[in-house]
Amino acid sequence: MRLLKILHTSDIHLDHVLTDYGRDCRNVRRAELVSAFDFLVDEAVRQAADIMLIAGDLLSARSISDSTASAVREGFRRLAQASIFAAVVPGEAEEVHSLAMLRQVCSEPNVHLFSGEEWSRVSPLAGVSVWGLRTTSRNSTTNALGNLVIEGPGIHIGLMHSTFAGTPGLDSSISPIVPAELSQSGLDYLALGHYHNMVNNSVGRATCWYSGSPVHLGFDTRGERHALIVTVREDGVRVYPMKVPGRPHRVVNIEVSAARAREQLYARLARLAGSELCLRAEIEGEVGPDDAGLAGQAEQDFRSRFFHLTVADHTTVSYPPWRSSDSRSRHLDEAFFREAARLAAESGAPRRLPGVIDRALKLGLGALGEVDTLARRETVVQGQGQAAGDRR
Repeated sequence: MRLLKILHTSDIHLDHVLTDYGRDCRNVRRAELVSAFDFLVDEAVRQAADIMLIAGDLLSARSISDSTASAVREGFRRLAQASIFAAVVPGEAEEVHSLAMLRQVCSEPNVHLFSGEEWSRVSPLAGVSVWGLRTTSRNSTTNALGNLVIEGPGIHIGLMHSTFAGTPGLDSSISPIVPAELSQSGLDYLALGHYHNMVNNSVGRATCWYSGSPVHLGFDTRGERHALIVTVREDGVRVYPMKVPGRPHRVVNIEVSAARAREQLYARLARLAGSELCLRAEIEGEVGPDDAGLAGQAEQDFRSRFFHLTVADHTTVSYPPWRSSDSRSRHLDEAFFREAARLAAESGAPRRLPGVIDRALKLGLGALGEVDTLARRETVVQGQGQAAGDRR
């Protein structure tokens, strides 16, 4: 038996709305998703693959543009020119918004779209069968592999967009796969999509992988992105992760203390700054009342130094040493804080206030800070007007 070479990918979500990113960089990120698809096609050609498997969510049907659809069809044509067959199953993102666009982009003669709700197969090469089914609301709760009946000799490849039982971090369950059914399925390789990180779920002689998404669609995926090169021969199946180049993404935790929160946060962001980097900074620890709006201010001050920056605030507001010991102080921020603390204590809350109250504190103190800033500006403007009147 000659070597069979497969490129396995999934969950590219072309033209995804990308709500994790700022509006000013979403179009660039969408273009980068198309570039990732083009890279995978080029790699399939360069490595002389026989089959390209796309295990669901190739595109975001409700938002895909005509230009992106054309780019996908052109990619499939390049595969055809290199005698590479492509097999595709829909994902849940495509199922919800109809399959019309997916059928359109998969209309090339060398592309097979599995659109039935029961197992079917296609034989792109002599002695090779690719089995697939479309996951829908009607079959999403059934153990799909239990209904697979392998027929005939040769190599049998499965293609699904589904949940492998026990995959860490995968909460949703669609057409669940259990290890016992995989080991008895008769498949040589099962290509999975739906989970955006690469995972080996092989059981015994049955080889099964999630390729993971080859792109970052937000900050729930970390590290390098991959597709898989799979080889099948008489002595077994081998899987080789292949790095897919893309824009770097990082998530960092930054611990701050009330006395030096701004200094600590800004110093760390300055060290991380890079014009190509997408960064999500998670701030933890304590901030003083004057830094209640620190996360938003840091985003504003450092936005130009990153491709994209999100600062997530998980801090608590510390009890400060007040300017006055008088409980009847006329400082609005002090009076607001004292009243919030009193109400929290009455409800039995601990001294470190619960998240909802802490959020209210930050909003209130931030608003008071804005009022104070406006008042200072008005004073300056009035002073300038008086000075001008004196000169007249």
